[in-house]
Amino acid sequence: MVAAIYAFLQFCNDVSSFFSECKRDTRAELIEDLQKEKKILLAKLKRLLSQPLPPNNIEIKKTRYVTAEMASKYGKFSTPKAISSLADNMKYEKLLKKKCRTVFVKHFKTSRKKKNKRK
Repeated sequence: MVAAIYAFLQFCNDVSSFFSECKRDTRAELIEDLQKEKKILLAKLKRLLSQPLPPNNIEIKKTRYVTAEMASKYGKFSTPKAISSLADNMKYEKLLKKKCRTVFVKHFKTSRKKKNKRK
């Protein structure tokens, strides 16, 4: 009788270890499948980003007023590839912000000087 109980417990342990191994295997397979799918999607994304933009969907920066200077500079900074166009436009944005800051600071300093002269 004790041998039968021992055999039954051994069988239960074997079954539980078998199921835990199956769970680990299925988890590992799921992780591998997700990683493969991620690689495929990243490759598709890189391929799509390297393609040139359609000419009718290229938009000029949205501003309230478009100046002649802005329109002339836009042609220099637009490129056919999406990634390089984005990088160039980001550089141009930084340069434009820096110029705007210097103009604003100069205007602010001159207005302070004028106020001080009035007093």
